[in-house]
Amino acid sequence: MKKRNKYSKKNIRDGMLVCGTIVIVALGIFAPGRILTIQSESASYEVMAVPEQYYSSYSSAMARNASTHLGVQDKIQLISGEWESETMEAAGYEMELEDYEAVAKAREEIKNLYDAGLYPDSISTDYGDWYSWQAKPRKAVDATFHTYAAYYWEIEFKRYDGQKQHTIYLLEDGTVFLAEEYAQEICDIDEIVEIGTVLAGQEKLTAAVQDTQNCTLAEILPYYEGNLAGLQWKSLTQITAGEDIFLVLQAYTENRYLLAIAM
Repeated sequence: MKKRNKYSKKNIRDGMLVCGTIVIVALGIFAPGRILTIQSESASYEVMAVPEQYYSSYSSAMARNASTHLGVQDKIQLISGEWESETMEAAGYEMELEDYEAVAKAREEIKNLYDAGLYPDSISTDYGDWYSWQAKPRKAVDATFHTYAAYYWEIEFKRYDGQKQHTIYLLEDGTVFLAEEYAQEICDIDEIVEIGTVLAGQEKLTAAVQDTQNCTLAEILPYYEGNLAGLQWKSLTQITAGEDIFLVLQAYTENRYLLAIAM
C-alpha cells in the first residue's frame, strides 16, 4: 500500500513538471503575438498626441501648395491686408529661395529701377561701395482659412560707412514691391522720374496719375512698418495690366526716398 502511494506521488509530480514545461513553451510562442494584438487594438481606439512641428510642417506644405496659383496682385492683396490676412515671420524651410539668393535678386531689381531713373542708387558690390545685409523670411496668411500665403523677404542693406541704408521687400519671383533709401546726404528728388513717365507708351498696360489730396500714405501703405512721418508725395500712379490693377507710390524727404506697390 505504501509502495503504491510512493509511485502515485512521483507520477503526479512528473505530470506537473511536464504540464508546467508545456505552459511555459506555449506562452513563449503565443503570448508575444497576443500582446501585440491587444496593444494594436488598444491603439486603434487611442488618440495619439502629434508633436506640434508635424502640424506646422503639414500646414506650411498645404499653404505653399495652395499658394502656387496666386498672382502678384493676389500676393500684394494678402500682404497689404486688402485680403484679410495675418503677417508673421516665416521659417527658412518654407521659402523657395535661400537668403543669399533673395539678396542677389534684390540687388538686380534695384539696379533695374536705378537704370530706369526710379531709384536714387544701385546697391552695388563695387569696390568702395560695399553693403552688409540681413534678410528675414516673412509671410502673410489669409486670416479666414489659413490656406493661402504670400511669401516674401524683408532685406536690410547697410553701406560699410553707414552713409546709406536700404529696406527692400521682395517676392520670391523677384518682384520688388517696396524699396526705401535713407541717406546722410540730401536726396535730389528732381533726378527721380515719375513712374507714369517711364511706363508711358508701354503695350498692354496703362498708367494714370492719381490725385493725392484726399489720401494719406498710411492709408495707401498699411503693410509698411517704418515711420511715414515727414514723407511727401512725389506721385501716386494707378497701373492697369490686363485684369490686374496696382497703385505705385513715390514719396520722399530731403534724405529719404520710398517706392512701393499698393492696392
